[in-house]
Amino acid sequence: MRSLRIALLACLWTGGLSAQEADVPRRRLSISGTIGGVLGGPASSAAGTLTSIGWGDTRPAYCFLWCTDAANYPQTTAGASAELTIRYELTHRWAVSAGTTRLGLGDATGYRDGPADLFGTPGDHVYLSYSGSSHWIAGHVKPAGPLSAGVGIALHRAHNQPDPVAGMSQSTHRRLGVLGETAIRLGRESRVFWELVARGHWVPGSVRFIEPTARHGPITLDAGLSYATITTGIGIRM
Repeated sequence: MRSLRIALLACLWTGGLSAQEADVPRRRLSISGTIGGVLGGPASSAAGTLTSIGWGDTRPAYCFLWCTDAANYPQTTAGASAELTIRYELTHRWAVSAGTTRLGLGDATGYRDGPADLFGTPGDHVYLSYSGSSHWIAGHVKPAGPLSAGVGIALHRAHNQPDPVAGMSQSTHRRLGVLGETAIRLGRESRVFWELVARGHWVPGSVRFIEPTARHGPITLDAGLSYATITTGIGIRM
């Protein structure tokens, strides 16, 4: 009878260990690199401000060496993102991560109507270009299959491009923000996997940039730093 009880306890103990081991991923640590685009950010925000302060006119068609059509302003160009993420799987359902991102936060161009210069170019332009980086930590839950969702905090840095000709130095701003992300990883238990990540960064408030113009001197713009990224790439599990 005593030997039967010992055997039963041994079975329960080993069964419990097996259940715990089943909930732990075979490869917990992973590193992934992704690239993609940026939506929003200071260039997009500043474009709206350009219109309100008189830099959203329509440039007329003109000719000098070649002819150009009329164009509406402001004009914007989307940014780009390159991300590196380290993730640790606590269980098959929960994970934590840390990462860093290099950002091209987009460009914006404004136009104010006015007389042509010596080369026949009408009016005046202002050219805005922003870049930066972010570093974050996050926690993740995996509700089903390859899908995961996460929230975390991030430290952001954004700066404009200096203009030595106009005597304008680079202006850099740092802000703390909150992030939310949704990701899909295909190749759940394989060593190499493919990843698609949509991540939104909310950065409270706005920052001030001083930008040079050719004829009207420097202008002051208030721009928001919140943005979103959609990136894809591959990773490896350790």
